[in-house]
Amino acid sequence: MMMMNETAATLNSSSKINILQEINSLPIVDNETHVFNDLCDEQLSFTRNDSQPIWCLFNGTGNDLIVDYLGGFEEFDGNISSTSINIKHNEFIQLLVKYQLSAKIGDVVKTINLNRSCKRVYDLSPSTNQNRPIQMLCDVQIRNDRRHVIFRSLVKIYNNTTVPLSVISVDLVATEQNHKIATIEDNDQYFVPTDLLYTYSSSQIYIAAHGDENNIETNNCCSIDWENKPTMERTLKLKDGTEVHLTIITELNAAYMENTDQLDHTCFNIYIHSTFCLINLLPIDIKYLFDIDKEIDLKSNQSCSMISANRNSTLTFIIPSYDNARWISDAIDLKLERTNDHYEYLVLFHYATSPNLEKTLRMILRVDTIHKSHRLSLYSPFWIFNYIDLKLELQIENNRTFIDVAQTPVLVCPERFESETNRKGQLRLYGIDQGDTTTDWSKKFSLDVIRSIGVVSCEVPNDRKYMICMDVATGPSSLVKIIEFSPLLVIINKSIIAIEIVEAVSDKEQNQWISVNPEQTIPFWPRNMKDGVMRVRYTFNHVTSSPFTMTPTYRTLLRMDYEEHPALCVEVTTNGQGRITVIFEDYEVDDTPLVNCEKTNSSSL
Repeated sequence: MMMMNETAATLNSSSKINILQEINSLPIVDNETHVFNDLCDEQLSFTRNDSQPIWCLFNGTGNDLIVDYLGGFEEFDGNISSTSINIKHNEFIQLLVKYQLSAKIGDVVKTINLNRSCKRVYDLSPSTNQNRPIQMLCDVQIRNDRRHVIFRSLVKIYNNTTVPLSVISVDLVATEQNHKIATIEDNDQYFVPTDLLYTYSSSQIYIAAHGDENNIETNNCCSIDWENKPTMERTLKLKDGTEVHLTIITELNAAYMENTDQLDHTCFNIYIHSTFCLINLLPIDIKYLFDIDKEIDLKSNQSCSMISANRNSTLTFIIPSYDNARWISDAIDLKLERTNDHYEYLVLFHYATSPNLEKTLRMILRVDTIHKSHRLSLYSPFWIFNYIDLKLELQIENNRTFIDVAQTPVLVCPERFESETNRKGQLRLYGIDQGDTTTDWSKKFSLDVIRSIGVVSCEVPNDRKYMICMDVATGPSSLVKIIEFSPLLVIINKSIIAIEIVEAVSDKEQNQWISVNPEQTIPFWPRNMKDGVMRVRYTFNHVTSSPFTMTPTYRTLLRMDYEEHPALCVEVTTNGQGRITVIFEDYEVDDTPLVNCEKTNSSSL
């Protein structure tokens, strides 16, 4: 390698190359940057702009931190009054360039190596526990192409609950001296001060439910053994007497010993969760309650931490409005003893006003367990949307469901909900006088697909076929399939005049004329899509057009022999998924279509 002025390249025992480079020579090595990126397993943040900070130093130790600059440092604002800067707790400074500095906390001075994005643990002094010296973590991260250097203790706490928590300093002798150190808001994080970690002979941190008072009774807080117990369950009490049940998980992260390549130290992330979390994966709002507690609302596709639930609780669901009724589920025992990562329960709902009626509604409660914290998901595996003007009946694994004409989904859960086979569905038109011997089911179609679009043919006793578009898609959760049924052919009247349409085969009308008002959209069910044509007429005078095909795609003008509205535009399109749309619009200037005719020499046109 060619060596340059003011550049030192060294090869250490781990075959890593470290570069100490002055800022004024950085442009020279830009072309070689990718070599060192591969060796360091990171994207180095070289910049040609001297005015942009590439370092951010944050102090989260709980003490003042004195940083000494070593050759080549510049503070971002350009004003350096001394060779040292005192960074207060929870403060940060921005630097332009440096790969090594010294940090002083108390009377201890440590040289910090910043040339790699990693975690390093530095011993500061002995503690009351001879096996656990007081240590500081230097965490170098890359964010938005800038290096962030965080000085803190070995422990960081994440509050993943819905209630604020307080970190407490507990006097084990004089309990009236207990006082609040800091508050961790919900969904926030906190660097535990270094001094607090070594206050006790054991690795304990004390937390309590947040309150306005500074002095907190010992019996109203709980301890976290951050070094020895990877999973803990704790209970706190709120002001109103409500108990908060928590699951505490400790995550261990490897760190280097000071400026060496020995990856034999550990830092700790503590995650505090509610023992139970509930997710509503239904397209409707629900309510839930524990034991005899009050009802709690939970909207569609929302989650909540059930802080007052424990393993001895029972859970009940309520659906305020579905299928013109109020539904209530059987009570569910939360003593979840299974060891699987996930499993599912069948939840039965009954009419809330008439629980003795035989009609029930089935849902599934999925339980995912992570370190003794449980995520409950209430869902229905199939949402059925009927966008046609006909009543349908859907059969899934011999379970039949009536699908009425409505814009709201019908929720379907087969009895064998745990089946992992490729489930099939069948469809037929529904009528009071129809039975198995007179109405044919469609061919089976697959439901366990990521996305499927097709046409289902349903036959009726008079030899007529109804062609229905079917769209099967994965819902907002991978647990859900959304099935939409819509007509194969749709009529849209964008004209200002009411019209009527009819199908004709061999110039013979197949049905009665169907009215379509202005700005109205209706389904159309032709008897013969292949050979049939369509006619249109004005409703008020029955002026009828020439026949035109229903095969996409084209746009043309229909002569209507009416002076005020001499023509009607018709456009036949498809969405590429089988569905055909016929659009009627008023004729305007420049709407005449361009017709290309083939030139011939043998005949005149």
